[in-house]
Amino acid sequence: MSKVNWKQQAKEAIANEVMIGQRENEILLAALVEDSQWTNTVYIKEIEEPQSWRLVRIDEDGAPTDEEVVVTVYGMIRNMDLFPIKATTKLNNVKRMKYMKQSVQLEGLGEDQFEHAIRAAAGVCAHFATEYAEGRLERWENAYAGQDDKVFDLANRMFTPVKDMSKDEIHRPLPKELDPYGLTEKIVQKGFAITDDNMVQYARGVKLYGREDSEGTTVKRPEKFRKGDIVSVQLTFKVVNVGASKLRMITVLRSMTLLNQDYNKVFEAATRTKSVGAPGGLKRTLRDLDAEDGKMVTEE
Repeated sequence: MSKVNWKQQAKEAIANEVMIGQRENEILLAALVEDSQWTNTVYIKEIEEPQSWRLVRIDEDGAPTDEEVVVTVYGMIRNMDLFPIKATTKLNNVKRMKYMKQSVQLEGLGEDQFEHAIRAAAGVCAHFATEYAEGRLERWENAYAGQDDKVFDLANRMFTPVKDMSKDEIHRPLPKELDPYGLTEKIVQKGFAITDDNMVQYARGVKLYGREDSEGTTVKRPEKFRKGDIVSVQLTFKVVNVGASKLRMITVLRSMTLLNQDYNKVFEAATRTKSVGAPGGLKRTLRDLDAEDGKMVTEE
């Protein structure tokens, strides 16, 4: 299969999964801002401790709810950093632990839904910007993996500082599948916890591993995912402080579903001689990581 041929086939496979998802009434990020009145259906809710802003639904009476706006994007995994915790993972650096994330970077191969999703995310950021002084919120921009390859980065924070927990949140130990060496229990002694807000759901779709399932199933082991897999992700939006009176919008990973594994081997072969690297080929500082807030993960 030639490079051009496999990419075209993968692009068509992504488009096919989008059509299936639309039949299941998923809310696509690509479609979120198509209605000129979409801003009348959402509310920017401020969270006091630690200060952040989230996009939530409003009810029939126009009052804000606690339900975050959750949208879906389809694409191919280009890069990722997921559970389980490895034996070599160092959890003795408290400063570093604060910024540890799970992350995934998607590539769209030029598929329409993916291209529209990128523009829609920029539109959501522009709506957030109306809440703050001009120029305070950084402009949201997608990264590029190459000259023309647009990518979409999502991340979720592994741990929550105990001082930032609400009175209703509790620590939830990781299952053995995600932490086979029991390393994360050390975080409690260092002032961190794993809360529901750190959780990401992983699943596999109805047709995988050469057989049909009656319904999708949850996935306990994120290592089932491979670069080159076609997935759908669900995400929410969050604005956080990044210092010097600046704010940044974060695309927070909430769930990821494995849909098609036909292209991971050819993707690996195509990228073997060049580094896929960090999302967008960018280096990140701890301050940058701090602004990529997110959630945790449980999988089957």
